[in-house]
Amino acid sequence: MPDSSLRHRLRRLRAAWNATTPASETDARATQADLRAAEHALLAAQRQIATLTARVAALEDGIGALRRPHGRPRVAFFSPVTPQASGIAAYSETLLPALAALADVDVYISDVTPTSPALMPLSVYDYRAYPARRRAQAYDATFYQMGNDVRYHRFVYATLARYPGVVVLHEFLLHHFMAGYTLDYGQRVDYPWEVGYAAGQDALTVARAAERGERDLPFFDYPLVEHALDLSQGALCHSEYVRARIAAIRPDLPVAVVAHPTTVTAAARPPVADRPFTVITAGYLTPAKGLLPALEGFAEFARAAPGARYVLVGAVEPEFDLAAWIRDSGIADRVELRGYAPTLADFDAQVAEADVCLNLRYPTGGETSGSLLRVLGVGVPAVITDTGWFSEVPDTVVIKIPAPPTAGDVADALRVLAKPDRRATMSDAARRWVAEAHNPARTAQGYLDFVAALT
Repeated sequence: MPDSSLRHRLRRLRAAWNATTPASETDARATQADLRAAEHALLAAQRQIATLTARVAALEDGIGALRRPHGRPRVAFFSPVTPQASGIAAYSETLLPALAALADVDVYISDVTPTSPALMPLSVYDYRAYPARRRAQAYDATFYQMGNDVRYHRFVYATLARYPGVVVLHEFLLHHFMAGYTLDYGQRVDYPWEVGYAAGQDALTVARAAERGERDLPFFDYPLVEHALDLSQGALCHSEYVRARIAAIRPDLPVAVVAHPTTVTAAARPPVADRPFTVITAGYLTPAKGLLPALEGFAEFARAAPGARYVLVGAVEPEFDLAAWIRDSGIADRVELRGYAPTLADFDAQVAEADVCLNLRYPTGGETSGSLLRVLGVGVPAVITDTGWFSEVPDTVVIKIPAPPTAGDVADALRVLAKPDRRATMSDAARRWVAEAHNPARTAQGYLDFVAALT
């Protein structure tokens, strides 16, 4: 983590510079150059410290593994869990039973009582117990599930910073997390330095302007995954898109792709003749999910489909007034906004009522959509944007439209999927693909193969 004393010295120097009138323009330029040189040196030192911390942790883990008797691997696993409203909680609860079949797993959580049946047979601990248990258990690896919701991943990142392990990136973007971690939790001075750490001095200047409210936070300009990667012994991700981007910025870091684990559900689907044509968007609802072109495209399609309806399932981003968008769409009577589905079974049951899913992204942070995979596992065909990980989904199970999505493209795709025979063919293909490519046992084996390759 950043060296506070050095950082604070630089802050005092900058304050002194701002309060002083140099003797000449030459002196001013020289003083500014000195400050930038000091900033550059500090940023470089921060990167070296993070890398050395990860190497020391790897050596400690290797020594600890030598003390353990030969047998099943023992791993620690940091993640949010249900009832925390997190897609990564659902991911972990799908993976953990399969991982526990192959290894001894200790799950570490923060300030929540788990409610998922998947966790009941497992050893679950408060994350504060990890340092002592790490010394006693000599884990073969520690997996850190990193995501952007600072409420549920703050404890994950804080522990990763002290005890490096294997970071699991669910997208190539942690800027939302880093902004919340630094700006919302009493570490305001750190936000520009996190941006500077990742992207250099020019980015640090941009971040200072954003911190002062002079511009928007540059969420998609700087992914801010660099610090988490440097603190890690290796990284797992869920797409070739993210693997390539990691390799481009950290070519020496071990990285591997493992499939996003998903189960094929047996949720009953009402007969087509017994329901109106239903379109669904399910998951965390944000403007980046293409909801404006989705609403406009559905409205265009619905003019020729009087009984059609559009259902939105999921928590809404706090500052996003989706209800206003729906009111302004002119089809509010055809749109139903539901809340967060508290369990996977509830999510699957609501998806099973639909004929088509709209799962759009623009811009993308490289995320793999767990909600889309569950939709396909239920057997509901989907319309997606041809970008990032989504481009890797087979054309046999989805219809891809260009990014950024437009209302016209959405309406055209819905017209194609209004044909029951086309939907039936895609539904069968989707369930087969999820069952084969995203089997949790396959993902669990990928986790352990990666650990074996590190040692």
